[in-house]
Amino acid sequence: MTMPHERTRSVRWGYELLEEMLLDETIDEAIRATARSLVATYPSPDEILNLVEANAQALPQHVSEALVKAGELWVLLRRSHQGTEATKHSLMYVERHYPEPWIAQALGKAPLHGVRSWLLPENHDYTREP
Repeated sequence: MTMPHERTRSVRWGYELLEEMLLDETIDEAIRATARSLVATYPSPDEILNLVEANAQALPQHVSEALVKAGELWVLLRRSHQGTEATKHSLMYVERHYPEPWIAQALGKAPLHGVRSWLLPENHDYTREP
């Protein structure tokens, strides 16, 4: 079972993977161009933390869309077998708890209990109330 703090970490790692992909010259330029355009809209770790701390009712639409597009990019990268071993390793860890496209879309449409029903800070203490 995936815990909310693991999902948050996976989203953060996704941001880091996009940056890693930009520097990985073993990845096709078309895939790197997609990563480059996603860096502009993908949520930064601080942006995700702010949304979680505020318990936003939903992710902003641009964030939801960026998560969906990044998930599609992860699949494309994995299937292409491109990238250094380090990039492939990072991809494996990102995909482990990364949101399915339907979940990322739903998070952009006001989840019933707010963003904290799906994401929590990485250092969340489960022995205390959220």
